[in-house]
Amino acid sequence: MFDIISARSKEPLHMTYRAVGSSTGMQEFVGPKSNFTAQAHFGSGDIPMSADRFAELTAAGREMVHVPVAIGALGLFHSVPESELGGEPLNLDGCLIAKIYSGAITSWADAEIKAANPKLTSTAPIYVAHRVEGSSSTSGFTAYLSQKCPASWTLGSASQFCANDCANEWPVGVSNEGSAGMTEYLEQRSHAIAYIDSGHGIEHGLEEISLQNRNGVYLTSEDADIGAAAVQGIDNNIFPSDPSLTFEDVELFDLPGNDTWPITMVTYIYLEKNLTRIDFETAGLLEAFVKFVISEEGQQLAVENLFVPMPQELIDLANDALDMLTWPADKVTFTRETSTMKETGQADYVISDKRKSYADYERKQLLDALAETKAEQAMLRQSIEESGFLLHGSGTTNPSVRAAATKHT
Repeated sequence: MFDIISARSKEPLHMTYRAVGSSTGMQEFVGPKSNFTAQAHFGSGDIPMSADRFAELTAAGREMVHVPVAIGALGLFHSVPESELGGEPLNLDGCLIAKIYSGAITSWADAEIKAANPKLTSTAPIYVAHRVEGSSSTSGFTAYLSQKCPASWTLGSASQFCANDCANEWPVGVSNEGSAGMTEYLEQRSHAIAYIDSGHGIEHGLEEISLQNRNGVYLTSEDADIGAAAVQGIDNNIFPSDPSLTFEDVELFDLPGNDTWPITMVTYIYLEKNLTRIDFETAGLLEAFVKFVISEEGQQLAVENLFVPMPQELIDLANDALDMLTWPADKVTFTRETSTMKETGQADYVISDKRKSYADYERKQLLDALAETKAEQAMLRQSIEESGFLLHGSGTTNPSVRAAATKHT
Protein backbone atom coordinates (compact mmCIF):
# COMPACT_ATOMS: atom_id res chain seq x y z
CA MET A 1 0.00 0.00 0.00
CA PHE A 2 2.94 2.33 0.69
CA ASP A 3 4.22 1.55 -2.81
CA ILE A 4 0.86 2.23 -4.45
CA ILE A 5 0.29 5.52 -2.63
CA SER A 6 3.83 6.71 -3.40
CA ALA A 7 3.39 5.93 -7.10
CA ARG A 8 0.10 7.82 -7.24
CA SER A 9 1.42 10.98 -5.60
CA LYS A 10 2.83 13.88 -7.61
CA GLU A 11 4.83 14.99 -4.57
CA PRO A 12 7.70 12.70 -3.47
CA LEU A 13 6.72 10.64 -0.41
CA HIS A 14 8.88 8.63 1.96
CA MET A 15 7.06 5.85 3.80
CA THR A 16 8.74 3.02 5.69
CA TYR A 17 7.61 -0.01 7.66
CA ARG A 18 9.60 -2.39 9.86
CA ALA A 19 8.29 -5.92 10.30
CA VAL A 20 9.59 -6.46 13.84
CA GLY A 21 6.64 -8.20 15.53
CA SER A 22 3.66 -6.83 17.39
CA SER A 23 5.40 -6.75 20.76
CA THR A 24 8.17 -4.48 19.45
CA GLY A 25 5.59 -2.43 17.56
CA MET A 26 3.74 -1.81 20.80
CA GLN A 27 6.87 -0.94 22.73
CA GLU A 28 8.11 1.55 20.14
CA PHE A 29 4.65 3.12 19.93
CA VAL A 30 4.51 3.56 23.71
CA GLY A 31 8.21 4.51 23.93
CA PRO A 32 9.18 3.61 27.54
CA LYS A 33 12.88 4.13 26.70
CA SER A 34 12.27 7.49 25.02
CA ASN A 35 10.39 9.23 27.83
CA PHE A 36 7.15 7.70 26.58
CA THR A 37 7.30 9.44 23.24
CA ALA A 38 6.20 7.40 20.24
CA GLN A 39 9.12 6.38 18.02
CA ALA A 40 6.90 5.97 14.97
CA HIS A 41 3.80 7.61 13.55
CA PHE A 42 1.81 4.43 14.10
CA GLY A 43 2.21 0.90 15.33
CA SER A 44 0.49 -2.23 14.12
CA GLY A 45 -0.23 -5.76 15.26
CA ASP A 46 -2.56 -8.73 15.01
CA ILE A 47 -3.51 -8.30 18.67
CA PRO A 48 -4.82 -5.34 20.68
CA MET A 49 -2.43 -3.21 22.70
CA SER A 50 -1.53 -5.24 25.79
CA ALA A 51 -3.01 -4.24 29.15
CA ASP A 52 0.44 -3.37 30.53
CA ARG A 53 1.39 -1.19 27.55
CA PHE A 54 -2.00 0.49 27.54
CA ALA A 55 -1.60 1.28 31.24
CA GLU A 56 1.90 2.71 30.62
CA LEU A 57 0.57 4.92 27.85
CA THR A 58 -2.31 6.17 29.98
CA ALA A 59 -0.05 6.82 32.97
CA ALA A 60 2.13 8.97 30.70
CA GLY A 61 -0.86 11.17 29.94
CA ARG A 62 -1.39 9.87 26.41
CA GLU A 63 -4.42 8.35 24.71
CA MET A 64 -4.65 6.02 21.73
CA VAL A 65 -7.21 4.42 19.45
CA HIS A 66 -7.37 0.98 17.87
CA VAL A 67 -8.14 1.08 14.15
CA PRO A 68 -9.14 -2.39 12.85
CA VAL A 69 -7.83 -2.86 9.31
CA ALA A 70 -8.05 -6.57 8.38
CA ILE A 71 -9.09 -10.01 9.60
CA GLY A 72 -6.81 -13.02 9.31
CA ALA A 73 -6.24 -16.52 10.59
CA LEU A 74 -3.42 -18.14 12.51
CA GLY A 75 -2.78 -21.56 11.00
CA LEU A 76 -0.97 -24.70 12.10
CA PHE A 77 1.36 -26.20 9.50
CA HIS A 78 3.40 -29.40 9.37
CA SER A 79 6.05 -31.23 7.35
CA VAL A 80 5.06 -34.86 7.86
CA PRO A 81 5.83 -36.59 4.52
CA GLU A 82 2.76 -37.26 2.40
CA SER A 83 3.75 -40.92 2.12
CA GLU A 84 3.09 -41.30 5.85
CA LEU A 85 -0.34 -39.65 5.87
CA GLY A 86 -2.23 -42.41 4.08
CA GLY A 87 -3.83 -39.99 1.67
CA GLU A 88 -5.55 -38.10 4.46
CA PRO A 89 -5.03 -34.64 5.98
CA LEU A 90 -3.34 -34.42 9.37
CA ASN A 91 -6.09 -33.88 11.96
CA LEU A 92 -5.38 -32.31 15.36
CA ASP A 93 -7.49 -30.63 18.00
CA GLY A 94 -6.52 -27.86 20.41
CA CYS A 95 -5.65 -30.23 23.25
CA LEU A 96 -3.37 -32.38 21.09
CA ILE A 97 -1.54 -29.22 20.01
CA ALA A 98 -1.32 -28.07 23.63
CA LYS A 99 0.20 -31.41 24.60
CA ILE A 100 2.71 -31.22 21.74
CA TYR A 101 3.82 -27.70 22.67
CA SER A 102 3.98 -28.54 26.38
CA GLY A 103 6.12 -31.63 25.70
CA ALA A 104 3.52 -34.16 26.86
CA ILE A 105 3.33 -35.66 23.35
CA THR A 106 6.65 -36.06 21.56
CA SER A 107 6.03 -38.57 18.75
CA TRP A 108 3.73 -38.72 15.73
CA ALA A 109 3.13 -42.34 16.74
CA ASP A 110 1.48 -41.28 20.01
CA ALA A 111 -1.78 -43.14 20.62
CA GLU A 112 -3.85 -39.95 20.87
CA ILE A 113 -2.55 -38.66 17.54
CA LYS A 114 -3.12 -42.08 15.95
CA ALA A 115 -6.72 -42.08 17.22
CA ALA A 116 -7.38 -38.86 15.32
CA ASN A 117 -5.37 -40.07 12.27
CA PRO A 118 -5.88 -43.84 11.81
CA LYS A 119 -3.97 -43.94 8.51
CA LEU A 120 -0.92 -42.08 9.84
CA THR A 121 2.13 -44.38 9.73
CA SER A 122 4.84 -42.04 10.99
CA THR A 123 6.88 -43.10 14.02
CA ALA A 124 9.15 -40.04 13.94
CA PRO A 125 9.61 -37.59 16.79
CA ILE A 126 7.71 -34.30 16.58
CA TYR A 127 9.95 -31.30 15.93
CA VAL A 128 8.35 -28.20 17.42
CA ALA A 129 8.93 -24.70 16.02
CA HIS A 130 8.04 -21.47 17.82
CA ARG A 131 8.82 -17.76 17.54
CA VAL A 132 11.83 -16.30 19.36
CA GLU A 133 10.81 -12.63 19.59
CA GLY A 134 7.60 -11.13 20.90
CA SER A 135 4.84 -11.56 18.34
CA SER A 136 1.09 -11.41 17.95
CA SER A 137 1.25 -14.95 16.54
CA THR A 138 2.67 -16.25 19.81
CA SER A 139 0.19 -14.21 21.83
CA GLY A 140 -2.80 -15.46 19.83
CA PHE A 141 -1.55 -19.04 19.74
CA THR A 142 -0.89 -19.30 23.48
CA ALA A 143 -4.14 -17.48 24.32
CA TYR A 144 -6.02 -20.04 22.21
CA LEU A 145 -4.28 -22.95 23.95
CA SER A 146 -5.02 -21.45 27.38
CA GLN A 147 -8.68 -21.04 26.52
CA LYS A 148 -9.16 -24.31 24.64
CA CYS A 149 -7.20 -26.73 26.82
CA PRO A 150 -6.10 -25.15 30.14
CA ALA A 151 -5.44 -28.56 31.71
CA SER A 152 -2.75 -29.32 29.10
CA TRP A 153 -1.41 -25.78 28.56
CA THR A 154 -0.75 -24.24 31.97
CA LEU A 155 1.73 -21.52 30.93
CA GLY A 156 -0.83 -18.86 30.14
CA SER A 157 -0.67 -16.48 27.18
CA ALA A 158 1.96 -13.92 26.26
CA SER A 159 3.37 -12.27 23.18
CA GLN A 160 6.83 -13.57 24.05
CA PHE A 161 8.06 -16.94 25.22
CA CYS A 162 11.81 -17.57 25.21
CA ALA A 163 14.04 -20.56 24.67
CA ASN A 164 15.95 -19.65 27.83
CA ASP A 165 16.50 -16.85 30.35
CA CYS A 166 13.00 -15.45 30.14
CA ALA A 167 10.01 -15.19 32.46
CA ASN A 168 7.96 -17.27 30.03
CA GLU A 169 9.86 -20.35 28.85
CA TRP A 170 8.97 -22.69 25.99
CA PRO A 171 8.95 -26.27 27.36
CA VAL A 172 10.13 -27.74 24.03
CA GLY A 173 11.04 -26.75 20.53
CA VAL A 174 13.35 -24.64 18.38
CA SER A 175 13.18 -20.84 18.21
CA ASN A 176 12.77 -19.14 14.85
CA GLU A 177 12.62 -15.45 13.95
CA GLY A 178 9.48 -14.27 12.20
CA SER A 179 7.11 -16.07 9.85
CA ALA A 180 9.98 -16.46 7.39
CA GLY A 181 12.04 -18.35 9.96
CA MET A 182 9.12 -20.64 10.84
CA THR A 183 8.50 -21.32 7.15
CA GLU A 184 12.15 -22.09 6.47
CA TYR A 185 12.24 -24.50 9.40
CA LEU A 186 9.29 -26.49 8.03
CA GLU A 187 10.82 -26.52 4.55
CA GLN A 188 14.11 -27.91 5.87
CA ARG A 189 12.95 -30.21 8.69
CA SER A 190 10.53 -33.09 8.15
CA HIS A 191 8.03 -34.16 10.84
CA ALA A 192 7.82 -30.63 12.27
CA ILE A 193 4.92 -28.44 13.38
CA ALA A 194 4.69 -24.64 13.46
CA TYR A 195 2.12 -21.86 13.92
CA ILE A 196 2.20 -19.22 11.18
CA ASP A 197 -0.30 -16.67 9.91
CA SER A 198 -2.23 -18.72 7.40
CA GLY A 199 -1.74 -16.37 4.46
CA HIS A 200 2.04 -16.64 4.75
CA GLY A 201 1.94 -20.43 5.11
CA ILE A 202 -0.42 -20.95 2.19
CA GLU A 203 1.54 -18.54 0.00
CA HIS A 204 4.67 -20.64 0.55
CA GLY A 205 2.92 -23.93 -0.21
CA LEU A 206 3.16 -25.38 3.30
CA GLU A 207 0.92 -28.28 4.35
CA GLU A 208 -1.77 -27.09 6.74
CA ILE A 209 -3.08 -29.12 9.66
CA SER A 210 -6.85 -29.66 9.77
CA LEU A 211 -7.75 -28.09 13.11
CA GLN A 212 -10.90 -29.11 14.96
CA ASN A 213 -13.17 -26.15 15.69
CA ARG A 214 -15.67 -25.72 18.51
CA ASN A 215 -18.38 -27.60 16.59
CA GLY A 216 -16.09 -30.61 16.22
CA VAL A 217 -15.40 -30.03 12.53
CA TYR A 218 -11.86 -30.55 11.21
CA LEU A 219 -10.96 -27.89 8.65
CA THR A 220 -8.10 -25.79 7.36
CA SER A 221 -8.11 -22.01 7.23
CA GLU A 222 -8.66 -22.24 3.45
CA ASP A 223 -11.85 -24.24 4.04
CA ALA A 224 -13.09 -22.00 6.86
CA ASP A 225 -15.10 -18.79 6.89
CA ILE A 226 -12.50 -16.52 8.51
CA GLY A 227 -14.87 -13.59 8.79
CA ALA A 228 -17.50 -15.61 10.72
CA ALA A 229 -15.71 -15.10 14.04
CA ALA A 230 -15.53 -11.34 13.50
CA VAL A 231 -19.26 -11.16 12.81
CA GLN A 232 -19.93 -13.06 16.03
CA GLY A 233 -17.59 -10.69 17.84
CA ILE A 234 -19.68 -7.76 16.65
CA ASP A 235 -23.01 -9.45 17.42
CA ASN A 236 -21.84 -10.35 20.92
CA ASN A 237 -20.38 -6.89 21.66
CA ILE A 238 -16.84 -8.24 22.04
CA PHE A 239 -15.46 -5.04 20.46
CA PRO A 240 -15.70 -1.83 22.56
CA SER A 241 -17.98 0.79 21.07
CA ASP A 242 -15.38 3.47 21.92
CA PRO A 243 -12.11 2.92 19.96
CA SER A 244 -10.13 4.82 22.62
CA LEU A 245 -10.92 2.25 25.32
CA THR A 246 -8.70 -0.76 25.99
CA PHE A 247 -9.21 -3.67 23.61
CA GLU A 248 -7.38 -6.13 25.89
CA ASP A 249 -10.39 -8.47 26.15
CA VAL A 250 -11.08 -8.66 22.42
CA GLU A 251 -10.51 -12.30 21.40
CA LEU A 252 -12.04 -14.30 18.54
CA PHE A 253 -10.94 -17.77 19.62
CA ASP A 254 -12.93 -21.00 19.49
CA LEU A 255 -16.28 -19.44 18.58
CA PRO A 256 -19.17 -21.68 17.42
CA GLY A 257 -20.09 -22.52 13.83
CA ASN A 258 -19.39 -25.42 11.50
CA ASP A 259 -17.13 -23.32 9.26
CA THR A 260 -15.77 -20.89 11.90
CA TRP A 261 -11.98 -20.81 12.18
CA PRO A 262 -10.90 -21.25 15.83
CA ILE A 263 -7.89 -18.89 15.83
CA THR A 264 -9.14 -15.73 14.12
CA MET A 265 -7.25 -12.48 14.68
CA VAL A 266 -7.85 -8.82 13.84
CA THR A 267 -5.02 -6.64 12.58
CA TYR A 268 -4.99 -3.17 14.13
CA ILE A 269 -3.23 0.11 13.53
CA TYR A 270 -2.36 1.85 16.81
CA LEU A 271 -2.72 5.63 16.57
CA GLU A 272 -2.06 8.40 19.05
CA LYS A 273 -5.28 10.27 19.79
CA ASN A 274 -3.46 13.63 19.86
CA LEU A 275 -1.38 13.97 16.70
CA THR A 276 -0.66 17.67 16.90
CA ARG A 277 3.05 16.93 17.46
CA ILE A 278 3.62 15.88 13.84
CA ASP A 279 4.02 18.28 10.93
CA PHE A 280 1.12 19.26 8.66
CA GLU A 281 2.19 17.21 5.62
CA THR A 282 3.00 14.04 7.57
CA ALA A 283 -0.34 14.31 9.35
CA GLY A 284 -2.18 14.52 6.05
CA LEU A 285 -0.29 11.56 4.63
CA LEU A 286 -0.94 9.45 7.74
CA GLU A 287 -4.66 10.17 7.49
CA ALA A 288 -4.67 9.35 3.77
CA PHE A 289 -2.84 6.07 4.36
CA VAL A 290 -5.19 4.81 7.07
CA LYS A 291 -8.23 5.75 4.99
CA PHE A 292 -6.73 3.88 2.04
CA VAL A 293 -6.24 0.73 4.14
CA ILE A 294 -9.90 0.61 5.17
CA SER A 295 -11.18 1.65 1.73
CA GLU A 296 -12.69 -0.88 -0.69
CA GLU A 297 -9.43 -1.00 -2.64
CA GLY A 298 -7.36 -1.45 0.51
CA GLN A 299 -9.61 -4.26 1.72
CA GLN A 300 -9.27 -5.97 -1.67
CA LEU A 301 -5.49 -5.82 -1.30
CA ALA A 302 -5.92 -7.54 2.07
CA VAL A 303 -7.91 -10.29 0.33
CA GLU A 304 -5.16 -10.71 -2.27
CA ASN A 305 -2.76 -11.28 0.63
CA LEU A 306 -5.06 -14.00 2.07
CA PHE A 307 -6.78 -11.88 4.70
CA VAL A 308 -10.54 -11.33 4.57
CA PRO A 309 -12.37 -8.01 4.27
CA MET A 310 -13.82 -6.48 7.40
CA PRO A 311 -17.58 -6.40 8.01
CA GLN A 312 -19.10 -2.94 7.66
CA GLU A 313 -19.46 -2.71 11.44
CA LEU A 314 -15.67 -2.90 11.87
CA ILE A 315 -15.12 -0.37 9.08
CA ASP A 316 -17.53 1.94 10.91
CA LEU A 317 -15.52 1.40 14.12
CA ALA A 318 -12.32 2.29 12.23
CA ASN A 319 -13.89 5.50 10.92
CA ASP A 320 -15.11 6.33 14.42
CA ALA A 321 -11.50 6.04 15.60
CA LEU A 322 -10.31 8.46 12.91
CA ASP A 323 -13.03 10.94 13.89
CA MET A 324 -11.64 11.00 17.45
CA LEU A 325 -8.15 12.14 16.44
CA THR A 326 -6.83 15.66 16.97
CA TRP A 327 -4.70 16.83 14.04
CA PRO A 328 -2.38 19.83 13.59
CA ALA A 329 -4.38 22.96 12.79
CA ASP A 330 -2.59 23.32 9.44
CA LYS A 331 -2.91 19.64 8.39
CA VAL A 332 -3.22 19.22 4.65
CA THR A 333 -5.93 16.97 3.25
CA PHE A 334 -4.94 14.57 0.51
CA THR A 335 -7.70 14.18 -2.07
CA ARG A 336 -8.12 11.33 -4.52
CA GLU A 337 -8.57 11.34 -8.28
CA THR A 338 -10.53 8.21 -9.20
CA SER A 339 -11.69 9.48 -12.59
CA THR A 340 -10.07 12.18 -14.67
CA MET A 341 -10.22 15.63 -13.06
CA LYS A 342 -8.75 17.97 -15.65
CA GLU A 343 -6.11 20.24 -14.10
CA THR A 344 -7.43 19.59 -10.58
CA GLY A 345 -5.80 16.17 -10.66
CA GLN A 346 -2.42 17.87 -11.12
CA ALA A 347 -2.74 19.83 -7.90
CA ASP A 348 -0.57 19.18 -4.87
CA TYR A 349 -1.67 16.53 -2.38
CA VAL A 350 -3.72 14.52 -4.86
CA ILE A 351 -3.48 10.75 -4.77
CA SER A 352 -4.39 9.93 -8.36
CA ASP A 353 -5.53 6.53 -9.60
CA LYS A 354 -4.39 7.76 -13.01
CA ARG A 355 -0.75 7.55 -11.95
CA LYS A 356 0.79 4.08 -12.00
CA SER A 357 4.34 2.86 -11.68
CA TYR A 358 5.69 0.41 -14.24
CA ALA A 359 6.29 -2.02 -11.36
CA ASP A 360 2.55 -1.96 -10.62
CA TYR A 361 1.73 -2.65 -14.29
CA GLU A 362 4.31 -5.43 -14.53
CA ARG A 363 3.11 -6.99 -11.28
CA LYS A 364 -0.43 -7.20 -12.67
CA GLN A 365 0.88 -8.85 -15.84
CA LEU A 366 2.73 -11.46 -13.78
CA LEU A 367 -0.29 -12.14 -11.57
CA ASP A 368 -2.52 -12.57 -14.61
CA ALA A 369 0.00 -14.98 -16.13
CA LEU A 370 0.22 -16.92 -12.87
CA ALA A 371 -3.57 -17.21 -12.65
CA GLU A 372 -3.69 -18.52 -16.22
CA THR A 373 -0.99 -21.10 -15.45
CA LYS A 374 -2.87 -22.29 -12.35
CA ALA A 375 -6.06 -22.65 -14.39
CA GLU A 376 -4.21 -24.73 -16.98
CA GLN A 377 -2.76 -26.92 -14.23
CA ALA A 378 -6.22 -27.47 -12.77
CA MET A 379 -7.59 -28.48 -16.17
CA LEU A 380 -4.68 -30.87 -16.72
CA ARG A 381 -5.17 -32.45 -13.31
CA GLN A 382 -8.89 -32.90 -13.96
CA SER A 383 -8.12 -34.50 -17.32
CA ILE A 384 -5.68 -36.92 -15.70
CA GLU A 385 -8.18 -37.82 -12.97
CA GLU A 386 -10.95 -38.42 -15.49
CA SER A 387 -8.59 -40.72 -17.41
CA GLY A 388 -8.21 -42.86 -14.30
CA PHE A 389 -4.66 -41.85 -13.48
CA LEU A 390 -3.64 -39.63 -10.57
CA LEU A 391 0.05 -39.17 -9.91
CA HIS A 392 -0.24 -37.13 -6.72
CA GLY A 393 -2.36 -38.27 -3.80
CA SER A 394 -3.83 -41.36 -5.47
CA GLY A 395 -3.02 -43.48 -2.44
CA THR A 396 -1.93 -46.45 -4.55
CA THR A 397 1.01 -48.48 -3.31
CA ASN A 398 1.37 -50.60 -6.44
CA PRO A 399 4.64 -49.59 -8.17
CA SER A 400 3.44 -50.90 -11.55
CA VAL A 401 0.30 -48.75 -11.36
CA ARG A 402 2.38 -45.66 -10.53
CA ALA A 403 4.76 -46.47 -13.38
CA ALA A 404 1.86 -46.96 -15.80
CA ALA A 405 0.36 -43.65 -14.74
CA THR A 406 3.66 -41.89 -15.29
CA LYS A 407 4.10 -43.46 -18.71
CA HIS A 408 0.55 -42.62 -19.72
CA THR A 409 0.97 -39.00 -18.75
